[in-house]
Amino acid sequence: TSFVNSNPCSGLYLNAKVYVSFTGLEGASAMTDCTCVAGYEGPDGGPCTACDAGKHKDADGSSACIECSPGSYKPGRGPGSCEACGAGTY
Repeated sequence: TSFVNSNPCSGLYLNAKVYVSFTGLEGASAMTDCTCVAGYEGPDGGPCTACDAGKHKDADGSSACIECSPGSYKPGRGPGSCEACGAGTY
C-alpha cells in the first residue's frame, strides 16, 4: 500500500481529526499504527465514529465512548467533556 509521505496516518485522516498515530507521524508504518482521537471510537486502523451525545472519550486510543455520569450531560456528538446538569435538572 502506498501512503501519503510514507505515513498511513497523514493526509485526509489527520486533516479530518479522526486518526492520530501512537508512534508519531514519522514512525507510523501501517494503518494499525493509527488510532482514534479523543471524542471518537473505533479499532486501531479505523474507522472512527464520533461519540454520541451523552457519551465521551477523553483520550486517544481504541477504547469505547462511555456514558456521562448521572447528573451530567454532553449535548453534541464528537469531542467534548460531560458537563454538570443545571439546578433542578438531571
